Formats: sequence, structure tokens, C-alpha cells
Amino acid sequence: MRARRYISILLILLLIGGLTKSGAVHADNPKEIIDIHVTVNRPACGEEITEESPDPTVELAAFTEEGEAEGALELVESHWAAEYRSDGYEPFTGPIQGDDNYTVYLVLRTAGDFTLAEETIMTYTDGRGWCQDLFYDEKTAVLAVHVYADHVKDSDDYEREDPSCVATGLETYTCTECGRMIVSFLPVDPEAHSFSEWTILKEATPTEKGERTRKCTLCGKEETEETPKAISKVYEPESSWTMGATVAWRSDDSAIKTAVSERRPQVGLVWVDASLNVYERNGSVISKDINAYVTATARNMIPAFCFQNEAEARALLDWLRKTGLEDCFLLSAPQNQEHIKTIIAHTHVMGILDYTSVGEADRETLSEMARTIKDANGQIVILSPECATRENLRILHESGVSAWVKTASDLKTLMTLYLNGADGVLTEDFEAVLDLEERFRDEAPTLLRMPRILGAEELPEDFDEHLVTAFTDYDEEAARASRHRGTVSWTGTYKLEENGDAWAKDFLTGPHGMIVDRPEAIDDYLIEILSEDLTCASKDDAPKPLGRTRDGQEIPLSAAELLILEEDTENDKMLALWRCQAELSVNGESKGTYFLYSGPFSVTIEIPPTEAPTQATTEAPTEAPTEPEPPEKPGADAVTVLLWILFGLASIAFLGSLAMIAVKLMKRREEGRND
Repeated sequence: MRARRYISILLILLLIGGLTKSGAVHADNPKEIIDIHVTVNRPACGEEITEESPDPTVELAAFTEEGEAEGALELVESHWAAEYRSDGYEPFTGPIQGDDNYTVYLVLRTAGDFTLAEETIMTYTDGRGWCQDLFYDEKTAVLAVHVYADHVKDSDDYEREDPSCVATGLETYTCTECGRMIVSFLPVDPEAHSFSEWTILKEATPTEKGERTRKCTLCGKEETEETPKAISKVYEPESSWTMGATVAWRSDDSAIKTAVSERRPQVGLVWVDASLNVYERNGSVISKDINAYVTATARNMIPAFCFQNEAEARALLDWLRKTGLEDCFLLSAPQNQEHIKTIIAHTHVMGILDYTSVGEADRETLSEMARTIKDANGQIVILSPECATRENLRILHESGVSAWVKTASDLKTLMTLYLNGADGVLTEDFEAVLDLEERFRDEAPTLLRMPRILGAEELPEDFDEHLVTAFTDYDEEAARASRHRGTVSWTGTYKLEENGDAWAKDFLTGPHGMIVDRPEAIDDYLIEILSEDLTCASKDDAPKPLGRTRDGQEIPLSAAELLILEEDTENDKMLALWRCQAELSVNGESKGTYFLYSGPFSVTIEIPPTEAPTQATTEAPTEAPTEPEPPEKPGADAVTVLLWILFGLASIAFLGSLAMIAVKLMKRREEGRND
């Protein structure tokens, strides 16, 4: 008995050891295939299978204990089969009838070190079919895959009722090949709910997430979810300038009142100290409670907090981590970039560096600005008007940096900055800036900052390729909101032959730039109106300007319209702009129009002097008027002189004859008296 018991224990131990060894082998063999998924391209009703027909299309997927193993299986053979067995098949030829079952004979082989498990599962994954194992060993599997043929749907005679979470659906159509009316019931879809509108359970704020719920009207399922923290609902001026610049305001003591006004700046800049008191631009306290200030303003105006030292930075960091406020800016000088970097690393706020002390800047200086703000994980630099030239702003945009300009609010300066490409202005008079933006009410999009077009092969050396968003992902509304938060928008890459309409649509929304496959396919278009100060008799006499196209040509703009920004009637001067409508086209096909404006210039009205008319007098002349002398006769030629001489001689002879006759008559009269 005792020996028999020992033998039993020994057998159990051997069995456990064998099982453990087997399990270990299985676990240690990542090349063993335990599941095969098969999909066959099902035949269609009316299709004719012949000896020349291509083999059925098969898709395979192999799985081990570690997941899908790509390249683990090879397809050796696939044939339509009338009869089949483990060592062969009889080919099938003939017409296909919808809903009938047909067989595909498959031979599979594992690749490399992969092997088939003893009980490999064969699964047909396309729904209308199944797999039959005929034979398999470690390296080879022979299958018969049975599939049902599809009918061909008539799109003009097709009806569908989608299934819901509680009811089946229905699909009806007529097969265009066999003429049968096909009626199919679609299974219940557990996810096809019919939800009510969302009900707000908790309103989101700039510092706290919200909560909302809804209920399926069919099955009663309820869904409750968090909503993201609220972002500031900034004011958008009514303007045809689709991507207008951000208006950032150096707040005064009316900041809280302004934030709840209908017409307000997008960003309100305030100053804080280490105790988190909030100050306006002149140093007066707006609020001694930063939480109260944010509650009163942040729903409608993005707050920007300016700090000057480490103590203030630490106070802001602790407060931001505690409250969770994200939709706000931090602004400081470049020497405080590490503080901004630290705060952004622990929160999700946006950073700004103040470079207004820099006047004119070269490319190296601008590149250093871009590196510094990006190293601080910020988005925006603030420039002086002298630094904000068109070329400088282009360099910053290509580096992915947004540029605001601290400036006065006179119209000439503002228009110059906008045409140069400023993304925003920092000003004390936000009303004047909004007034200017709302002047643009054109019938087509207004493009003050023309998008830059680059080919995929001509990107500048320091171009940030992370800026580019595929046009299919380009959301105009999101872009409009994000531009007030320092986003530089580049879209691409566009294939103009296929997506010319999409490119033109996005172009007219005014992104910073666009990447296209063939820039030469875009027809030359107007990018700038040239302007200079004018002096003329009236504004109607102002000579029309020239325009510059993308290819660098200067063309006359006979349709340009003169617009007056402001008038100085005392000095007969005006501040003016040229406006012109231009067309956008690709390969000669029009894609829309846009309006372009010139830089501001002065018009001086000068009426040319005229001669005063002579006045008639009624006074009697002091001297009797003299008779005018007859004009001199022109000199006679020789013939004329001779004729006058002959005439004189004839006259003398005639008079002599008359005298002689008179003498004779007198003598006769005397003789008669004597007689």
C-alpha cells in the first residue's frame, strides 16, 4: 500500500512537471500562431467565373500570444472550388447567383520561425461565411472558406431603415442582375441611441470644468460627462477682414466694467504684485482679490498678467496651480523667460515676451527672439512699431511666432502695422482700433495680410514644419479663436489639381501661409497696392495707382477706389487708402475674389491759380484818342512798280490832252465874240 501511494505521488508530480513544462514552452514561444483571421472578397450576383478569372482576393491576419504578428503567414494558393479535400480540389466555373454559397480553397504557410499551434483557431471575419479546416501541421494549413455571394444593389431602388438600440433595421432593394427583391433585417445596434439634448448640470467656468447629462429616448440609457473649462468669449468686430488682428488693451481702472461691455478688447493686460493685487496701467489698484477680478472679467476678455520679478512669478504659479485657470497670458521681459517657462511647465497658460525696447532688428536678432520665446514654451512677442516691418514679421511667422505691436492708436500707424502683417496691437485706446477694423465692410473677404504661398520643396531654412496643418483639418472657426491666443496658422500641403477649390477657400480666410504642391499652377494675383503722397486739385483727380503681383509685375489699377480715412479741412489735407477688388484663379479657373488695400498716404488739395480778368472803365479819356495809323503796305515787286509808273504817265498824258482841248475851246469862244 505504501509503495502504491509513493508511485501515485510520483506520477502526479511527473504530470504537474509535464504540464508546467508545456505551459512554459507555450509561454516562451512568441512565434506560435494561435489564431488566424481570414477575409475573402465575396463574389457578386451575375459575375462569371472562368478558368481565366483571377484567383480570389484573400486577406490574412495572424495572432500570437503577444498580439497580431505581421508577415507571419504566406498565401500559397487560393482558388474557386467545386469540390475539395485535404490534398486537392476541383475548380469551379460558371455564373454566380446572389445569396448562394461558394467555396474558396486556400493553402497557407507560416513564414520564418512562426509555427501553428496544435489548436489554431480559424475565423472568417466578414460576417457572411465561415472557415473549415481540411489539414494543418506546424507550418502548413489547408482551408475551405465558404462565402455567400452578394446581390448588386440598385441605387435608384434602395431603402434603408437603420437599426436602433431596441429595434432591428430593414434594408430593401432590387438586384440589378437577377431582378430579385431583396429584404434584409439589420440586427439591433446597441450603440444606436437616440439621445435628448444635453442638460447642463454644472456650468463650466474659466477655472472649473462643467458637467452635463442626456438620456436615450428609446432605452432610457443616461450619459453624463464633464465639459472643458470655459474659454473667454471674445468680441469679434463686424468686419470683412476675416482674420483681424487681436486687440490687446493696457487696462485702466474701468477694466471690470469694460469686460462686461458689448464692445470690448479681446485681451486685457493688468499688472500683479507678489500679494496678487491687480493694478491698471497707471499704477492704481483695480482689485485686491485676483480671484474676484478673474471671475468678473475672464468670461468675456482674456486676462494677461504682467509680472516683473521672481516673487511675483512664484505667486502667480501657486495661484494658477490652485485655481486651474488656463485661458490667460503671462507677460514679462526676456530676462524673465525662465520664470515663464517654469509656470507654463506646470500649467497650460500662454506666454508673451516684451521686446518693445528693440528698435530696428536684423534677422539674427529676430531668430534669437524666436528661439527665446519658444524655449520658454510661449507663443507671442511684443514689438515696437520700428521693429514691426513686413519682412521682420514674415521671418517671425515662418518661425511659428506670433507678433503683437505696442503702438499708438492713430489710423496711419495702425493701417501700416496691419498691412505689414501684425497679429495684434497693444494699445491704450481699444475703441479706435475696433473702429478701424469695423470700417472694412467689403462684398468679398478683405485680406490685409496676404497669405504667403510656398512650394513643398522651397521651405526656408528656419521654417517650423510643425506649423503646417492639413487643409482637411483646417477649421476656420477654431482658427479665428486660436489667433487671439498666439497661433500662427499655416495650412497644407494642397494638391492643386485635386483640391484647388479647398485651397482657394482657405486662402480667402487669411492664414499666415500655405504649402502647395505646384505653386506655378496658381495664376498670378495681386498682392500689394503701391501708394505715395499725392497733391491734386480734388480727390477725383487723383491718379490711379500701380499694383504689384505675386510674380513681381507692376500693373495699373484703373478700378482702384480712393477711400478717405480722415480729413484736415483747415489745411486741405486727407489721409487716404486705395482699395481694389482682385481675382484668385488656378489654371485659368476663377476661384473667387478678395479686396486689397494700400498703405495710408496723404492727399493735399491745391487749386491751381488763374489770371484775374481785366475790368472795363467808364471814365472819359484824358487825351483824345488818335486815329490808328494804317498798316504798312507790303513792298511791291518790279511789275507792280512799272504798272504804277505807266498809270502815272497815262494820267499825265490824259490831263495834258484835256488841257489842250480846253485851250482851243477858249480861243474859239473869243473869236466868236469878236465877230
